[in-house]
Amino acid sequence: MPVVFLNRKTQPQFVARISALRADSAPKWGSLSATKLMRHLTRSIEMSLGEVEVEDRSNWFSRHMVKRLVFHWFTRWPKGLKAPEIFTPEPSESFERERELLLDAIERFLVAAEKEPTRTGISPFLGPQPLEYWRRIHGVHFSHHMRQFGV
Repeated sequence: MPVVFLNRKTQPQFVARISALRADSAPKWGSLSATKLMRHLTRSIEMSLGEVEVEDRSNWFSRHMVKRLVFHWFTRWPKGLKAPEIFTPEPSESFERERELLLDAIERFLVAAEKEPTRTGISPFLGPQPLEYWRRIHGVHFSHHMRQFGV
């Protein structure tokens, strides 16, 4: 399956899938609620934009080998992986508000990536990555979770 990047061309597709989720949507696997998923995806964008402080825990292997494996060769993530707490803060808003915040974050990301594609955001595991590459990371990551919720 080809990788779908998060960009202006694919934005409507991602927005439609996010919009198809309901507060009571149940995952096919894992323990995330739909509300917590919205917060989780927003957090990943906040990290890529440098809006939250992130400790770079990457090493050569994760920056080069894991990056290639996960985002180039095996673009379907294994089911059931549990993300560290930094990736999954508790939602502080209702489902609808968390969805609005996610859609706003997507727009902020797209504006920034268009304006400054070489600007870097820190991934705890992949280290500094340019926004241009974050388009791929977000595309793979969002697609994984949309499959998780059957949308």
